Amino acid sequence: MEKYQIKENVYLFTTRYFPGNSYVNLYLIHDESPILINVGPPEKSQEILDALSEEIPLEKIKYVLLLDSEREHVGGIPVFVHRLTGAKFITSYLNYDLIINYTSDIKLEMMREKWVLRTGRNTIRFFESMIPTPESLFVYAEKILFTGSAFAVERINGSIDPSDRSKDIEELFYLYRKRVHKIKEYMEKLENLQLDAIAPAHGAVLSGNPGKYITQWKRLSNTLNGQR
Repeated sequence: MEKYQIKENVYLFTTRYFPGNSYVNLYLIHDESPILINVGPPEKSQEILDALSEEIPLEKIKYVLLLDSEREHVGGIPVFVHRLTGAKFITSYLNYDLIINYTSDIKLEMMREKWVLRTGRNTIRFFESMIPTPESLFVYAEKILFTGSAFAVERINGSIDPSDRSKDIEELFYLYRKRVHKIKEYMEKLENLQLDAIAPAHGAVLSGNPGKYITQWKRLSNTLNGQR
């Protein structure tokens, strides 16, 4: 398990997950009510909890945001529910039933598109991204967009990558091109956000002018729509 500080109050915890031979990312936001984003796969639960407990007492984590239903990102839910006893778990309403399937013991709330969460210094914004899957959720906090599997590129220059990854971002767009109408719609919701980084659930945190990737996906959506 590796830990990196993205900003003063935001930490990345990342570990290699061998079934996909990729890095799985979780994020911790320190605030009056601390926030954990995703919980990782069940095989890594103890490793992740040990790493988190070195940074913050586990009982102080107040919110756990679950951005999708994929096992490598949220499969550790049964363990986390019993260890983070003071935490409230939040996901999208389309993801609700999928998350409940992991354990019925979870205290789970359904996010709505216009819902905000105030945690002290932060006002957390939620976006039903539907990218790459209908239940996917984006979260905006600390001028960072947390995106689940969207915008997930492999690590090249380290876990926090300021280099230009536009070519990789374009390849990802075409991987999700069947959802082109949704991509255009949601990029328009995101394009006015002030962004210091895009933090996906896999691979590198994109820190070099990340807003350009939102613009890039919107432009590619317009181009692809024009070809139909």
